[in-house]
This record gives sequence, structure tokens and C-alpha cells, in this order.
Amino acid sequence: MNPVDFFLEPLSYDFMVRALATVLVASIVCAVLSCWLVLVGWSLMGDAVSHAVLPGVVLAYVVGAPFALGAVVFGFLAVALIGAVRDTSRVKEDAAIGIVFTSLFALGLVLISVTPSQTDLNHIIFGNLLGVSWADLTQVLILGAVTFGILIAKRRDFTLYAFDPTHAHAIGLNPGYSERHCWVY
Repeated sequence: MNPVDFFLEPLSYDFMVRALATVLVASIVCAVLSCWLVLVGWSLMGDAVSHAVLPGVVLAYVVGAPFALGAVVFGFLAVALIGAVRDTSRVKEDAAIGIVFTSLFALGLVLISVTPSQTDLNHIIFGNLLGVSWADLTQVLILGAVTFGILIAKRRDFTLYAFDPTHAHAIGLNPGYSERHCWVY
């Protein structure tokens, strides 16, 4: 077997193609987004939100809704809670992130432990990349394209806000609003 065939053989399986496509889309979008998150000092935010969505995913499973819907709702809830803790207390932003994501992740683990299920809900925590279906891949492609499109369309605003929030405010952007809601207008 030559080396080229050795590396291309896994791509003859559909599950490997789906897994590779999913990883490729997610990695591109996350790489672009992470640039601005690091610049504004929110590098922990991605980790926090990824853990904080667990209770939403479990609740979506319980009611029979799409997992992504529960994840989105709890993702926005986590960001709002982080802003609320930061704005209503003397807790610094990084500590607020840690408090919220730890609390929501713990709630998710409690919900998993008390939810009767024929499905192993631990796969929600760790995932199963090789089990990605065509529907899952389509969902990742759509969400990735929308997110990437927004990031590219607003790249100048995000960059200006990251380097000079005062100047961003002076030209009509509202960095105070975006700090609380993770969006620059």
C-alpha cells in the first residue's frame, strides 16, 4: 500500500467524510471568531458558553426539541447572566464567566443524572464526531456559514471595538451595549 492510499482510504467511508467536513467548518469559524475574542479579552467566553449550554441540550432532549435550540437559548442565557453578574456586583468579568459557566455546567450534569434515558446523555458532554449524520452536517454548514458571514461583514467594527472602544463609540458604534450583549452595532 502506498502512502497516498493509506491517507485517502478513510475518506472512502461516509462517516469519515462527514466528520472531516464538520471539523473543517467548525475550525474555520472558530479560528476567525477567536481572533476577536482574544483581542477583547474574552478568550474564556468560548469555553464558558460551550459548557453552559449543557442544561439547554438536556432540557431539549427531555421535551423532544432540537438540541441546537436548547444550546442557543442557554448560550444566550449564559452571556446575559455573565453580564448581569459583572454589572451588578464587584466581581471581575473573568470571575463572572467562571461562576456562570461552572454553575450552568453543574446544573447540566445534575439534569443528566436525573433524566431517564435510553440514550447515553454523556455523549452530549463528550460528543461523537464519527456519529455525525447528514442532517447534523447540514446544520453545521448553515450555522457556520451564517456565523462566518456575520463575522466577515462586521469585521471592521469588531476590530475597531477590540483596539479602541472609545473611537468606536465616537463614530457611532455602541461599545457599552456590545460589551453587555456581545454585539457591535
